[in-house]
Amino acid sequence: MVHKPRTLRNHDRQWILVVLLIGIALAAFAGSSGVYAQSQQEPPGQAELKKGEYDNAIKLLTAHLASNTKDEAAHKLLLRAHIETGRYTEAEAAARKFLLKRPDAGGVRHELAEILTLTGRSADAINEYERAIADLRTARAATSEVLQSQLRLAEVLDSAGQEDRAQK
Repeated sequence: MVHKPRTLRNHDRQWILVVLLIGIALAAFAGSSGVYAQSQQEPPGQAELKKGEYDNAIKLLTAHLASNTKDEAAHKLLLRAHIETGRYTEAEAAARKFLLKRPDAGGVRHELAEILTLTGRSADAINEYERAIADLRTARAATSEVLQSQLRLAEVLDSAGQEDRAQK
């Protein structure tokens, strides 16, 4: 008797994606990245962001970034705060402005891709996720960050009907 390989159904793929997302989120939450991990300090506003105090987080991060314009981790947190509050226009403008100065900032590029996904621009989001993955790999970012971008890319590809590319 010859066994035919079993193909995954959409339902199975969705559960796999959910489990991967949970694992990535736990890994990202467990560890910090960049300068703050080395100094054991959180960027200003990170604690407020974790507590859901978005407006306060935005104020603290904006003040911090006024004198630390190249702080990628703080920019990423500011973008996340804008996204969480539905301020997509402000988030996109801030991400694009930062990427003009630092086009290799994979974490910021990932957040831009998130904004594009949330605002229905899948084709642009796919391009940004691909660039984010390349930038994160070049920067030797944490594996969890690279995996998060890869997973989100696969989700957007899948929802755009590009299941073959998503499975790769």
